[in-house]
Amino acid sequence: MDKSRRQFEVWIADNAYLFMHINLTYHEAALYKLWQASRDSLVLDLPEREKNKGNYDFFTDGYNSGISACEISLLDNGVKIKNE
Repeated sequence: MDKSRRQFEVWIADNAYLFMHINLTYHEAALYKLWQASRDSLVLDLPEREKNKGNYDFFTDGYNSGISACEISLLDNGVKIKNE
């Protein structure tokens, strides 16, 4: 189960009282489709990684490491990244 689905499961468990008047099992699939649609709008474009140019490799390496760390965190939380 992906992280987005787990987040949805937690949300639906916490908010089940909102749906008590309907058959929750029947509508869970529809609610998950809505959840997915809301997550599909989360698509980010990360900056290009820099190429090492000589004397400033430490700066460039740190810059690229920061982008990589952000990318990992975003992907772990179900956010899509353009061109991935």
